[in-house]
Amino acid sequence: MVAKKAWAIGIVGCLAIGGGTAWANTAMHPADTTQVEQVNQQIPGSLYQTKSVKLQTKQVNIQMEIPVFEGLKDKKYEAQLNDIIMRHAMKDKENIEKEAAQFAEEAKKNGWEMHPYELTANYKVTTNGNIVSLAVNTYTYTGGANGISRADYYNISNQTEAKNIQLSSLFKENIDYKKLLNQEIKKQISEHPEKEQFAFTSISDTQGFSIEHGNLVIHFAKYEITPGYMGEPRFEIPIYTLKNNLSPQWGLEAKAENDAFRNIKVTKSGTKYIVTGQARVFEGAYNYAVKHGNETVAKGYGTASAGGPAWGDVKQMIKIPDKYMNVPEALTLELFEINQKDGQATNKLVIPLVTK
Repeated sequence: MVAKKAWAIGIVGCLAIGGGTAWANTAMHPADTTQVEQVNQQIPGSLYQTKSVKLQTKQVNIQMEIPVFEGLKDKKYEAQLNDIIMRHAMKDKENIEKEAAQFAEEAKKNGWEMHPYELTANYKVTTNGNIVSLAVNTYTYTGGANGISRADYYNISNQTEAKNIQLSSLFKENIDYKKLLNQEIKKQISEHPEKEQFAFTSISDTQGFSIEHGNLVIHFAKYEITPGYMGEPRFEIPIYTLKNNLSPQWGLEAKAENDAFRNIKVTKSGTKYIVTGQARVFEGAYNYAVKHGNETVAKGYGTASAGGPAWGDVKQMIKIPDKYMNVPEALTLELFEINQKDGQATNKLVIPLVTK
């Protein structure tokens, strides 16, 4: 997980963007406006910093965290990327302020109650090899039962001549990457308890994706392949399962870590495996499963020395039935936690096991 430390420099007023990325004081909103701050992540040598827009009036409540890259190798590309991200953010801000103002006029004429329109935005940056993945999540609420969520994904080659990376670019030229990924996604859907709710046929040419720790993550929008109550489906595919098909130019590593588990090491002792590392999970509780293909050959749960959001130490012994120790198909260890809302496995970390 990327830690985002920030400090306020107390700029009052709205933030505008002109021909390039610009942050400036402008005229204040009416007297009910609270302070708008610019917040910088000032860490020497960091890859990016955070700029925050905070605006609260009777009409709008805006809370935005916007990434500004400062450590990419290609400075020309870096400036262009920052400009694109900032323009998108400021356009969202402009649109919701305009919509809120229009509704406020109608509400005043008709004696309706005015509930502030909401706009929130946050982001996540992960790196692996020569690739930087950025996910920007935006939520707007203008009344009614539900708001609207949107996720924008940027994958950048952090090289002397940087460029935007499409999913197809990750793979060697002779690889049918769609067939490969479709098979894995369909396999994961077949194991889902609500598999009948999925309407998936194939990924697209412009499929949203990110590289998160040791996984290639395929993202879908809300309603795209599932009913709305299932949110925004994502499929994590361990890089180690794809490594023979990936282009070596990206230097992708199959790291044994994610947002919930890190520094995981597995030591074999006969038919037993000792798992050590750290976990950041609810009340320290985690689950594990060892699989041979689609067959689960061992499963259980454990407790880390501390519960999230702190990192707790993990030490878990797992016993494997003798008959699975010399099978042709490799065993895999899955570490995961259970989502407290829907009871589904989340933050799954998949690790290949040596059986010989």
